[in-house]
Amino acid sequence: MSGLANGRDVKEGDRDPVTGRLILDPLKIPTAEQGAPGTWEEYLKMRQQKEGGQAKDVMGNVIDDVKPSYAVQDGTWGPPKEVEKENLDDVFGKKPVSEPVFEVDPEIAAQQAARKQQEAAQQEEVEAKMARWLAEAAAKKAQGQ
Repeated sequence: MSGLANGRDVKEGDRDPVTGRLILDPLKIPTAEQGAPGTWEEYLKMRQQKEGGQAKDVMGNVIDDVKPSYAVQDGTWGPPKEVEKENLDDVFGKKPVSEPVFEVDPEIAAQQAARKQQEAAQQEEVEAKMARWLAEAAAKKAQGQ
């Protein structure tokens, strides 16, 4: 909802009655129908038209031949190009790990299995006590009525 509409009932896609601005959700990426460029090239053409033939950055450098060198977020400059997926965690040039780093000792695995079995037995014992308590409470309630 637009803060400019000053309490009027307006929805996204409507025009603000006071200023005539298009009301957009600030968390959504604008589409071509809303006037946003679909590709980097379209964006550069739009900048060139606005700036009189040459697109320049803040420092005044001409950026007509600049291309993004990073992976482009879906929807910002059009559909993603088919590029092999980059490993963003690869800071030191290492390959992604596909195997476990260390092996599990069979003795430790046996201890873990025994512990799980013991915990399951304890859980069953707790549930049996709980069922007995509920049965006793139901019997007392039946006697009291």
